[in-house]
Parts: sequence; C-alpha cells; structure tokens
Amino acid sequence: MSLRKPIAFVKASRAGGAVASPSAPAQPAVDHSRALYEQVLAQPKLPEPEPAAGPPATLVTRRRPGQRKDPPPPTANQLLAAAEVDDTRTLARCTPAALAEARDPYGWSALMVAAAAGAGGAVEHILTATHRAADMRALLAIEDARGNTAVSLASAKGHGAVAAALL
Repeated sequence: MSLRKPIAFVKASRAGGAVASPSAPAQPAVDHSRALYEQVLAQPKLPEPEPAAGPPATLVTRRRPGQRKDPPPPTANQLLAAAEVDDTRTLARCTPAALAEARDPYGWSALMVAAAAGAGGAVEHILTATHRAADMRALLAIEDARGNTAVSLASAKGHGAVAAALL
C-alpha cells in the first residue's frame, strides 16, 4: 500500500490564464533576444592589441623547497612500457645500465620488448645508449626463458626492418 498521493500534471498556461498551444510563438522572448543580439552587434569593436616591443616574456616558475627539478627516472615497468610504444623521451631519462638491466617477469629486456613491438626508434635509442661494442653484443645476446633473443622476436613478429637493424 502506497502512502504517496498521485501527482496531477497540468498544462502550462500563459500569464493571461490561456493554455499555451504548441503552434503559438513566444513573441516576447524572441523580441528580447533580437534586441540583445542587435545591441551586441552595434557595439564598436575593441582595438587589436599592439605587439610588445622586445623579447617575449618568459614564465618564471618557482620550485618548492625539496621539489625535484627533473622528473624521477622511470621504473622498470615504465621503461618496458616505453620501449613497447616507442616512447624515446621516457627512454632518454634512463641510464644505459637501467636500459640493459630492466626485465619483465618472462625475462625480456627493454630491447626485446621494443624489437617484438616493432618500435624502431626505441631499438635505435637502446643500442646507441650502450657505447661499448662489448655491451652491445651482450645486450643482443640476452635470451628469455625460451631462448628467444631480440633479433628472433623481431623476425618472428614480422618486423624485418627492426631485425635488420639489430644485425
């Protein structure tokens, strides 16, 4: 059993008490809108600002005490995700050692992730970050638990240009 009273809906009426019909235009509202529109158009335009003389102003930002200037280096998971999507800006914030040592749970290095994804820019960045030839050979020789290398992953995924760059 409901304790609420039913609500009776009534058609809206105009100020004179007559029921508004859907075909009757709302003339006062239209006249008011037109008058406002014409008033805005009648106002004179503001003059264009003149360009400032001299060099452009620079924004000065203040750091809070203890606030770092640069963002912290990415974590291993962020590094591997950046290698997969060819985000060389994130990879540039990593040390060469971090690029060589980062691994996912399956043993894939950042180079292997980038090669499997076909991320040529990330592969090139990782290879140029390792300056010595011995480090580069060691990086290319890294195998996962199934014996896959960066070259074999790139060629298995159909990224011939990336596989050729690794050779």
